[in-house]
Amino acid sequence: MLIVVDYIFIIFCNAVQCVASCNIFFLCLAKP
Repeated sequence: MLIVVDYIFIIFCNAVQCVASCNIFFLCLAKP
């Protein structure tokens, strides 16, 4: 399940072209 979410997350980042923002969002999402 996590792999699928990560795969979609990577596609979303590539589509929006905001690797930096996606990384920050991922860090915030990883923390409760």
